[in-house]
Amino acid sequence: KIGDAQIILVGDSFIAATASTQAHTPSNILQQITNKNTYALTVIADPKHYELNLINHMDKINPKAKIFLFYFAGNDFEYGMQNGDIKSFTIKQFSNFRYDIRLKYESLERTKDRWFIKRWDFIYNRNYFYKKIRPKSQRYFKKTLARWTSTCPVIYHQINNQDIGFYYQPLKNYNNVTTHIIKDPKILEKIKAIFFIPIKYNVYSKFIHNEELDKNDFEFLKKNYSKLGVDVVDLTEFLRSSAEKYKKEGKFIYWRDDTHWNLNGINEV
Repeated sequence: KIGDAQIILVGDSFIAATASTQAHTPSNILQQITNKNTYALTVIADPKHYELNLINHMDKINPKAKIFLFYFAGNDFEYGMQNGDIKSFTIKQFSNFRYDIRLKYESLERTKDRWFIKRWDFIYNRNYFYKKIRPKSQRYFKKTLARWTSTCPVIYHQINNQDIGFYYQPLKNYNNVTTHIIKDPKILEKIKAIFFIPIKYNVYSKFIHNEELDKNDFEFLKKNYSKLGVDVVDLTEFLRSSAEKYKKEGKFIYWRDDTHWNLNGINEV
């Protein structure tokens, strides 16, 4: 229970451990290592919702609990582009027409799914076609549409002679970077440290193009939280060295087909 927790991990899908099993979530792994009650308070949204989520739970949190807050470089920051646009995701840019075709199709499918589940839940719970065949047809059409419009957001690079997928990619040609900074004093006094999680591409950049990449997102985070007396830890170099260690063993610290860290990465962190 959250009231029993001595350590609270706050973040998004990395702390929820998307693509991993429940036993391998960071909170469960950390609890095994430290033998301290650990709780994960996650919301798949931008950092202002981390703060709102904490505010909503403050009356339940153990007064002595320590909070560790995680920002993800892929979607927790906003980038002011040179053309005046604000970009929230570090992925490839496409022409509006091609992207809109794909986006509208995917939106239609999601709306259809929600309608089916809400109106005809018996189909979702019992119907073999809906549970088994429809997801496969969706993947087929999404893949076909991505190829037809040339808008697949994933790029592939070979590492250890294996294809590795990368969704978030480094943004260039931007003027500034910002993110939501938590200012609530009750939350700040409980935050023990803040951790910056780099995108998978930056962790494996040495094995792709060996390019030096901007760290303006981390610098913005560090500059603003240092004014509030909170330490910010950059996990980039640590994860790079971990990735190199596992690469020598023919293993990875991120899922090959996903943007999130796997059990190896979670154990390292």
